[in-house]
This record gives sequence, C-alpha cells and structure tokens, in this order.
Amino acid sequence: MTRLPAQWEDQEFVQLVFPHENTDWNEYLDNAIDTFINIAKTIAKYQKCLIVAKNLSKTKSYFEDFEYKNNLTFIRIDSNDTWSRDFGGITVQNEDIFTVLDFKFNAWGNKFDSKLDNQITSKLKLKGMLKEYSHQSIQLVLEGGSIDSDGNGTILTTSKCLLEKNRNPTLSKTTIEKKLKDTLGASKILWLNHGELIGDDTDAHIDTLARFVCKNTIVYQSCDDENDEQYDELKKMKEELQTFTNSSNEPYNLIALPTIQAKYEDDERLPATYANFLIINGAVLVPTYNDINDNKALDIFKKIFPSRYVIGIDCTTLIKQHGSLHCVTMQYPRITKEEENNSILKTALIQQKYYSSKEETIKQTVFKIQEASKNGALLVVLQELHQTHYFCQNENVDTFDLANSWEEDLKFWSNIALENSIVLVTSLFEKRAAGLYHNTAVVFEKDGSIAGKYRKMHIPDDPGFYEKFYFTPGDLGFEPIQTSVGKLGVLICWDQWYPEAARLMCLKGADILIYPTAIGWFEDDSKEEQQKQLDAWITVQRGHSIANNIPIITANRTGFEKDDSNILKGTNFWGNSFVLGAQGEFLAHASNQKEQILYAPIDLKNTENVRRWWPFLRDRRIECYNDITKRYID
Repeated sequence: MTRLPAQWEDQEFVQLVFPHENTDWNEYLDNAIDTFINIAKTIAKYQKCLIVAKNLSKTKSYFEDFEYKNNLTFIRIDSNDTWSRDFGGITVQNEDIFTVLDFKFNAWGNKFDSKLDNQITSKLKLKGMLKEYSHQSIQLVLEGGSIDSDGNGTILTTSKCLLEKNRNPTLSKTTIEKKLKDTLGASKILWLNHGELIGDDTDAHIDTLARFVCKNTIVYQSCDDENDEQYDELKKMKEELQTFTNSSNEPYNLIALPTIQAKYEDDERLPATYANFLIINGAVLVPTYNDINDNKALDIFKKIFPSRYVIGIDCTTLIKQHGSLHCVTMQYPRITKEEENNSILKTALIQQKYYSSKEETIKQTVFKIQEASKNGALLVVLQELHQTHYFCQNENVDTFDLANSWEEDLKFWSNIALENSIVLVTSLFEKRAAGLYHNTAVVFEKDGSIAGKYRKMHIPDDPGFYEKFYFTPGDLGFEPIQTSVGKLGVLICWDQWYPEAARLMCLKGADILIYPTAIGWFEDDSKEEQQKQLDAWITVQRGHSIANNIPIITANRTGFEKDDSNILKGTNFWGNSFVLGAQGEFLAHASNQKEQILYAPIDLKNTENVRRWWPFLRDRRIECYNDITKRYID
C-alpha cells in the first residue's frame, strides 16, 4: 500500500538549493548564503545533505574546512530560486519501493518564473542523484509545503492553496482530493479553510500554519494579540483544528506555538512562523527570528521531541523573501532495502558533559543512545563514569555512597540495552563489598544480559585524578568480552598509556579495543602544554592500533567540571573522542568541547587484511621478552 512517510521517519538526505546572483536573494546575497551554509552544516552533523548549486566550485569552497563535509554532496544545476520544499520531489513508499513523485511547479500560481526550478527533480534523476528511487512525473500542480503527512494515511492541507485558481483551474475540490489519495496513498484529507500569514506568497501553505509532530498531535502557529491583523484568521484555524479527528476518530492533541511579534522589511510585513520547522535524523531545526518568544518556542519543541536535539536556526533573512526554514529544504526517506555487509559493524560513541545531577545526566545519555540506535548503531560506547561527575578530583569518603546504586544501575542499563537492541559498553562505580570498590566497565548484550565485566587495572593517583583513594585495582585480567558483535577488548582510561594491556587483549583475540575515558586539562596549563598532552594521548592510542592492527574506540567526556574541594580549579575535559581503523587511521573524530554522537562503520575483516601486510604478531621475538615482567631492569 502506498503511503507518504512522515517527516520524523528515517531520512536518506535533505536537499538544499543554494542562492546565487540571479535569484531574488541578490539584494542581500551574502546574508542569504550565510544562512544556507548554517542550515547545511547543521543538517550534515546528523545526516547527508545534497546541495544543488549554480556556482559549484564557489559553493564547495564554503565547506572546505567543515568537519562533516563527507556528509555533503554537491551537484551543479541552475535554478530560478531556492524553495526546495515546493519544487522538490515528494517521495512515497510502497513496501520496499520508494518513488519520487515529480509534480508540476508553477511558482504558486504563476507568480514568478519557475522554468528552471520545475526541472530540478528530473535533472537530479538524470545525474544519478536519485538512483535508488523510482521516478514518476505527475501532471498535477502540487507544492510540498502545501501538504503535511502523519505517515499513517492522513494529509493536512489548506483549501486556499490547493483550490487557488491558477494552480489547477480545471479541477474541482473533489477531483483534487481523489488525486491526492491516489498518488499519496492517503485515506483521509483534512482541509483547513482558515489560517493565513500576511506576507505569505504561497496562499496559505500548511507548513506555515499547522504540522503533525506525531500521528496524534498537531502543532500550530498561534496569535494571542487581538490587535494583530492575523488574529482572527489564526483563531478560526485553531477552532477548525479542534474539530479534526485522527484515523482512529479521536481528536488531536493540539500544541500552540507562541506568538511572534510582527516583523517588517520596508514597511512590508513578513511571514514569520515557528511552524516552519524541519525534522531530521536526531534533531529538530526550528526557525528563530530574534523574537522575545524564540526560547519559548525552542522549549516547546524540546518537550515534544525529548530524544532529539532541538536547534534554533536564525531565519531573519529567509523571511525577507517570504519563506523560512522548512520552505528551503526537502527530505528524502531512507532506503531500507540495501544489502548489509556483515563485516561492517555500525558503532557509535557518546561524548557528553555532566549535567549537574546524576538523573539529568542519565536522561541525556539515554536520549543519545536512543538516537544512535535509531540511526543503526549496533554497538554503543559510553565514557568513563558516565552517570556522575568525575568525582576523583578530590578525596571524600562520602563519595563512596555513589556506589550504593550498583545493583540498580546494572538493572537500568540492562533495560536500556534491551530496549534499544544494542551491545552497550558502560563504565560504573562498583561496590563489590564493604570497603571494596572498583571502576568497572560492564558490557550488556542486546538482550539485556551481561556479556562481561572489566575492572580497571591501572589506577592513577595524581593531582585531580585521585583514583587510588576510591578504586581497588582490577583482578579480572585482560580478557576480551565475547558479544554478538565481536570480541571486545575493553580497557579504561589510564590503561590507554600501557601498550602491554593493548597487546594482551589482542593476543587473546580482541576484535576491537575500547577505552571509556575521562581526561582533560587543568585551567592553569599553557595552551602549548595542553596541545602536547592532547597530541600524546591521541598518538599513544594510534600506536596501539598500528602495532596490533586493530580498530580502537575511545569515548571521552567533555565540558568543565569544578573541583568541589577548591584545592584545584577543576578539569576541562578535552573531548576529542575518536574511532580508529586497523592502521591507526581516523574513522571519526569529535571536537574538544561539543557533545556528540560519533558514528563510525568498522570493517572487522580489515584486521586480517592488514596483518597479512604488516605481520607484527608473526615477527615477535617472544623468547627474548622475559624481562618485560620486571618493574625495572637494573
């Protein structure tokens, strides 16, 4: 059965068309380009983004040093304008077949020239950008911004737009509704007869007014100022929405988006709306307008989408051309029929700050785990002592109470692994017995069972890292943990500096080395010294990878944590989490201050290939290494 997927479903990529000198953006082209760069970079942090550009080389130059440029694809196609939502392909799904429907676009009823824009989708198909999708031309004028789908057969639209005389002048409402049902697989069309923003060129596109955020909830742009010229229309729209029912014949949960103060350009009112948001994999992008209610709108979306990042995008330039964020983007659903390479392990590590309480920190971690799972990760790695602050900056006997929840912690993270069907590497404060505590990595299988544990063997005792006060050295040895995704050589932080630990894990058959970590700078360290420390930390682990021909996952925390004893100022944890391939090459590398879900595919078969080229294990002179077990050779 054909259906139009909802925007919150998994996406393959988002399409953008960049402004150029021949578009209406020319008057403020630099500001427009900055806005599009911001949108593209934000999207690319979470998923792929296709950028259509008239000036290809110039557009590419904007992203030369961008960290996630591998998620960007560029194609040269000329355009009249930049409104991808309305001339972009609308993708429907019928079982495993995804078809891009190429509707006619006539610039909102022949208001502007649209010849080039009307050809973009077909040119993308010809140039191989849509090769995984079927393509079908539809002889009906329809803009993507004029419809919204719940993914379950219900379409939300407006009569002012779809029945406007210059779009499909020979078709009645009944005929148009039938065509929508036939092409989009809809079972129910909800028509709004009221609601329109002043300054809107589109004749009341639904994506400026009201949107689905799940199959039972609609958000809508509200107006609570009775003196506002938009008040009556938006009030009547709200009353109409209250009469709508979902596919189960139940009324919708309605959420009002806050009023936006009137915005003007040369005495012309501009159509600012929070309803023009964009949902992507792992995040929701919300248009902002330097308005007093911007933060209130962001807070509403955070409550609606607790497992996604909510990011404000300054759209003050976009509304000068009578559109906003959703209007310049078009998502394409993820293709699910691709063949899986069984040797490729989809991994994710979570680099995160401490959120001032254990409860809030865990909440944020769980959101990120859920997102990683949705994006296909089978193995998720958390940082060292990820539930709490790094309490080893000082010595305090009361801190041992944090380990009293050890048994409850095991149950909790077991459920998280089970609910998300992932192998999960955690780092917990273990209370083994009265007065006996460990820094313990617990690996949970995707069915929630405990696959194995590793107790930290090398325990530091340095200013700001007083771990010997809290942790007994591990006694489980260097034993890889067998899981459904491979044998995991789990070590912890200070173990990173010891090649013996890495080598022993590899000699026992580990497929991957994993280091949950908590390491950072002191504020008093010079910039030069900080860089030396960071370089040394990365280099020693690349050395382990190269010497053992093995991938490595290192998850570090980020953010500043104050020393509660006030003996030291605190530690600025330097992030820089990374994933290495079997030759020490970076597969993914996080920033030093930002929280991130860092994704990386690891080819488990590559270790075999590399060890054939560089047979370090073969050439070891094991008969000559007896003295390695001595503390020092005097």
